Order: sequence, then C-alpha cells, then structure tokens
Amino acid sequence: MATPSVPSPRFRGIPMVTMLATGALALVACGEPEQQNDATPVAFEDVDELFSAVDDQLDCPEDSSGEYHFALPSDQDAEILQGRSCAESIVMASSDDEERLAEIREMMSSAQGPLSVVEDSTWFVADITEVAGDGEATDLAHPGSRDLQGLAEDWKATYTEQ
Repeated sequence: MATPSVPSPRFRGIPMVTMLATGALALVACGEPEQQNDATPVAFEDVDELFSAVDDQLDCPEDSSGEYHFALPSDQDAEILQGRSCAESIVMASSDDEERLAEIREMMSSAQGPLSVVEDSTWFVADITEVAGDGEATDLAHPGSRDLQGLAEDWKATYTEQ
C-alpha cells in the first residue's frame, strides 16, 4: 500500500505530540484495568510491518494514512521516533528502545480525553480520536474499523482503555 506524499498537516508531527503531553496521568494509573493475554504476543520488525498488520485488521484508507512523528519534550537532543498513522485517528510506533516507547505511551496517556491502546514492549497502536479533540469526538478520517480490543485479542497483546 502506497503512502501519500503529503501528510495531513492537521494532526501529524511534533505539534500533536506536544498537545498530547498536556495532562498528568500515567498509562496504567487510570481507566479500565488492562486486559492481557498470556500467550506470546505478535512481534514486528519495524513500524512498516506493524502498519501492514494494522491495515490488514482495520482497513486504513490510503489517502489519509502516512508518517507520524513522536518526540519527547524532555529529550531535545534525541531523534524523533518515526511512527505511522492509520487514517488520522490511529497512530502507532515500533522500536527496540523499550524505555523510549514507554515514555511516549506515558506522555500520550497524560493527554485529555479517552485513549485506547494496544501494546507490547516494542510497539503500540493507539486511537487518538478524542485526545485530538480535547476530550470530544472529532471529525477525523477513520479506518474501516477502530476495534483495538479485537486487535489485542488477535495479537495476544495488552489492551488498555482510559
């Protein structure tokens, strides 16, 4: 699946990540309890392989899916972690740097609004629909499905909704 050459300027990149860092809640400190499968979770080599698997499950529209960038405000000298988006409402990242991914997930969880996350230690997929709209559903482009709980079950991964 080809990605568009010009990403939507509305919710991609560092401004979105900065907006996500506005709250103060920890990922596992609020919301519903985690649902974790005991079997071995799915592993991905990189974010493109993760995107392909998400696309197979959620049906990402080509015209609104592309690159997504994550940065930690406290880590000015670090490289920006390149992720992907599935439409404008689902974002994902994959990295061998488990600490960095954990920091990004924690930063995202501190944002205002409900956030659903499917994760393993080296990747995550998050629905940012209501976070992008400051706690209210917004008019973002969505994939064919936003069933992250089903994704977690299929991939034997942890699902958190807060």
